[in-house]
Amino acid sequence: VGSAEQWNQVASYRDDFQGPTPLSGWLYAWNSTGPIGSESNYGSLLWTGTMYDSDGVPGVPDPTESNYGRLNPTGGHPGRGSDQGVADDRYVIAGYVVPSGGAYRIGSSTINHGSCASSNGMKLAVYVNDVLVLETVVPPDGTVIDFDTDLGSLTAGDTIYTAVGPNGRDGCDGFKWDF
Repeated sequence: VGSAEQWNQVASYRDDFQGPTPLSGWLYAWNSTGPIGSESNYGSLLWTGTMYDSDGVPGVPDPTESNYGRLNPTGGHPGRGSDQGVADDRYVIAGYVVPSGGAYRIGSSTINHGSCASSNGMKLAVYVNDVLVLETVVPPDGTVIDFDTDLGSLTAGDTIYTAVGPNGRDGCDGFKWDF
């Protein structure tokens, strides 16, 4: 994530990832109470000692609709999907709160799905607050894609949410990313 005035880097998922408390400006969440795209539906992911998941207890699956949902220093796995008996696909979400106003973009981004023939891919979504900026399907064949995108002029306190969901079902949906 960077600002347009010379595109200075202000944050980096992999460089900034830490527990048990996220680095200032970062939050890790999942859409625990409703569909992705509404901040009021987001609940915090909890530190397990090595990663963030829905219950904060080491080991998976969790007893929540997040199930295998988790974020770790290099990527993660989305939660359950709407084809698996839950009302809404359960996304894992990395949020970044903008420290000052200006033009922002996501740059130097990559995401890839661990190659797995039994998966139908995942959905990647980027929101600024509750406004969808980008949505794409990440194919299950290991292809590395970028999701560099201009986010426009943001105000201090706006939140950029980068989220990965199961595309209906979460089987074999491990991913690696950075941005």
